[in-house]
Amino acid sequence: MELKEITQKMETVADEVMKFREEADKEIKASGEVAKETAKNLKSLEEKLDALNIKVEKSSIPTGERKEYKGIGGQFVESKAYKDMLASGRFESASFEVKEVISSQAASAGDLVVPQRVPGIIAPPESPLRIRDLLAQGETTSNAIEYAEETLYTNAAAEAAESYQSKPTSKAESAFRFDVKTASVKTIAHWVPASRQIIEDVGMLQSYVGDRLIYGLKLVEDTDLCTDIVDAATDFDTNLITDLGIEGATQIDYLRAAILQARQAYYPVSGIVLNPQDWAAMEVLKNTTENYIWVSVNDGGVARMWRVPVVESDAITAGTFLVGAFKLGAQIWDRTGPSVRISEHHASYFIQNMIAILAEERYALTIYRPGAFVTGSFATGS
Repeated sequence: MELKEITQKMETVADEVMKFREEADKEIKASGEVAKETAKNLKSLEEKLDALNIKVEKSSIPTGERKEYKGIGGQFVESKAYKDMLASGRFESASFEVKEVISSQAASAGDLVVPQRVPGIIAPPESPLRIRDLLAQGETTSNAIEYAEETLYTNAAAEAAESYQSKPTSKAESAFRFDVKTASVKTIAHWVPASRQIIEDVGMLQSYVGDRLIYGLKLVEDTDLCTDIVDAATDFDTNLITDLGIEGATQIDYLRAAILQARQAYYPVSGIVLNPQDWAAMEVLKNTTENYIWVSVNDGGVARMWRVPVVESDAITAGTFLVGAFKLGAQIWDRTGPSVRISEHHASYFIQNMIAILAEERYALTIYRPGAFVTGSFATGS
């Protein structure tokens, strides 16, 4: 059977389906239920329509490139108006419109004019996500992480004099204080609807959609981690700029002073997080002779400032910075790593040949030592 003949037959069957729907609507209004004969006819016609859909999907154009062509009737039974009508149980549809789902539905100028398809998928750019890489990694089987945070340490260590029988000497006493805290496991998830046919027919689309959904999780995770650490971090001490004798401080000077602040608290800084705009501004600084005063030296592909790795992230606001001993100060705990699941058991998806593609991850962040992190803002004009 030719493709055009199939689509014409689909329209005819679709018209018959609508007639029986109208009849069923009348029966419901009259007796509160659909007659068995009407229901039987509806089921038979819907099965016939599904079979025709399959034939269309398997049809190919002369070049062997698969395309899907549907007449108005075929498009209508897959439209939002039709699906909403089925879901409501009332056989009265709204105006026709196509549901926005991932599908093989494409507009064309008819069966004689076939659009040319460029192979592959043109994906939008993705920003680098690396804040997680700075942190200590762990796994958990619970929904919460309980830990002790050191909130006070007084180091009184000193040389102790020898004790004599008549003159005992007490050794110095240091002090520690710990507060018990709990970090809850967070769930980040999102999903998209798709037609079963397009996922089956375009094998690469399933993995592509899965990868894009995972990327969406990572984007939110990056922002979440950055926000939590910045909120817990120690504020930058601006007096350090004066103490270091710096006049007309630049952004580079602020970072060096922040690294010093963390070091004075005995935390060796292992990472700097900057907004891409601020990092670019530092790299293009010039002296009075128009020579760049700072050239980024990469070590194994990692940009560095003051011998410390720099992470560019849109998660941090332009004009602010975060430095810290990340592995010493915090740890991320994975409860469930990023995963992608597919199911047709959502709403009425089973009978609509629809599926839901879900991406989800669960993790917790423990910040053991807030003093290991320093955050602040660059002064205007620095």
